[in-house]
Amino acid sequence: MTDLYALVFEAKAKGISLAKIRDKSKLKDTILQDELRRLRSEYQIAGPFKYGRGFLYYAKGYEPGGESVARSIEMLIQHTRNKDFFKDGVRLLVATGRAVELKGGASSYLLHIDAARQLFPNMAAMTAEGEKAKPSLLKEQVLAAYHSLKSEQGGLSAVSIGKLLNRLGCSKEALHQFLLEEARGENADLHPTTLVDLSTEDREGALPIPGKSESAITVTFRE
Repeated sequence: MTDLYALVFEAKAKGISLAKIRDKSKLKDTILQDELRRLRSEYQIAGPFKYGRGFLYYAKGYEPGGESVARSIEMLIQHTRNKDFFKDGVRLLVATGRAVELKGGASSYLLHIDAARQLFPNMAAMTAEGEKAKPSLLKEQVLAAYHSLKSEQGGLSAVSIGKLLNRLGCSKEALHQFLLEEARGENADLHPTTLVDLSTEDREGALPIPGKSESAITVTFRE
């Protein structure tokens, strides 16, 4: 007999309709309904949940509702000791288009991009345009912070990556990836040095350079 649980589990958070289950399993309706009831009674699957004009089934842990979301959040915060890392992670998800932040009055709601596209079909075109705009927006923010810091240090062109990181307030991963791409494109120069006698800020911003034993501590953007 077809493993119905495997069919439902394979769909994960997208869910699977009864029509698709019937088509893939090739089971007769009476047997199919019996198996679905059994899986529900054993808490292996959940559903059916109303979606559009049809109904969807989910493997336990992927179904819509507070309990499944609570379980995911619990696992996340259990392994995230520093609240700033959590905030950086959220900012990176939004900045890279993997999640969207929705505003409702004084409240904010975080939604995965797949779920957002299902709820708002027109978002597909909007996010496609957003993908084109994001790299230039990040570059504008980095360059603005760079020139501000450069001015503050009397025009010295080599700016601390750690100071740049703190000024931007973004995640280290996002900034490091951007700087490496700019260096590969010959738009910036990364300056490696040893980590001896450096400030805590410089140590935190240190950027490992592929193929080099020393990390970059400062960066210079070419005019």
